[in-house]
Amino acid sequence: HQEQELKALALQALVTLMGSIVDWARRMTEEKEGLFNKSNGGDSIQDPDGIDSDDGDDIRSIATSGGASSVVPVPSNIVSQKQRKLELQIGVNKFNMKPKRGIEYLKQNGFISDNPMDMAELFQKGDLGLDKTAIGDYLGEDKPFNKAILYALVDSRDFSGQELAYSLRNFLAIFRLPGEAQKIDRMMEKFAEKYCQDNPDVFANADCAFVLSFSL
Repeated sequence: HQEQELKALALQALVTLMGSIVDWARRMTEEKEGLFNKSNGGDSIQDPDGIDSDDGDDIRSIATSGGASSVVPVPSNIVSQKQRKLELQIGVNKFNMKPKRGIEYLKQNGFISDNPMDMAELFQKGDLGLDKTAIGDYLGEDKPFNKAILYALVDSRDFSGQELAYSLRNFLAIFRLPGEAQKIDRMMEKFAEKYCQDNPDVFANADCAFVLSFSL
């Protein structure tokens, strides 16, 4: 089902892109014809100012004082932006289905690097549509790169002056806790360590914060 939605999204983006290109080409053709008719005293119907009534505003915007027209650049930046958005959405969908495959796709297309902080920042962008369950499972993996991302994410948070329950809610808003106890322990242990680092006078040690976090 997700693959069908992905294909439909890609097709919709392609149709929108082609429509934009066709519309741009039509407008450029009309503007060039209007300039040609004006310079040759053409047969087109003109308004009192001697400019085609339909294309007057467009011609004025591109005509120079010497009667020559400026070159209108191809809107490649717009096309590029739409393409990048589509590639990012494809990467998000791949991550939601298989996190490892999604990460590789995002790396190949230049959205992230091998720097764990890049992934940590990506996971904290709630508007991308990343699945929180997939994020939690990925962060909880007992692999060096996954743990590096978890540590980078936790270390980027500032819990100073906050109640433990408030900090924990904010932390867990990024992802959903995985079902495996070992994964949860790793994540909560790092959270407790960072909370005590930011609030050294609240608990005697990180173990106290760790135990209390489970009771909230």
